[in-house]
Amino acid sequence: PQALITPTAADPNPNQFSDYQTHTHVSPLFEQSIFAEMNLFDKVPVLKRMKLLEEAKLKVGYTYIVAGEVTRPYESILWTGMPTRGLFPSIDVKREKWSVGTWSVGLDWNY
Repeated sequence: PQALITPTAADPNPNQFSDYQTHTHVSPLFEQSIFAEMNLFDKVPVLKRMKLLEEAKLKVGYTYIVAGEVTRPYESILWTGMPTRGLFPSIDVKREKWSVGTWSVGLDWNY
């Protein structure tokens, strides 16, 4: 209808709408890290002569994080909106598990 398109003095923003809701949710989170330290530099021919690496240890680790019941906006919000055709943005909450694993490598000195 034309009333949804043409601004008037009484309705300067005919396509404007407002929707407000508040939701709170807590997602369980689990994080586990495993690290190993090795005196490796005194075994490598070129590196064992470096003064900087005399006390250094190679540190290698893996961290795994998993979170349950996470909502991702891209998958839960339908952004399409055109009130003149009856299309309004909507939310369909979809919760899922999310996980990530990371490796880390570094040097460790005690001084």
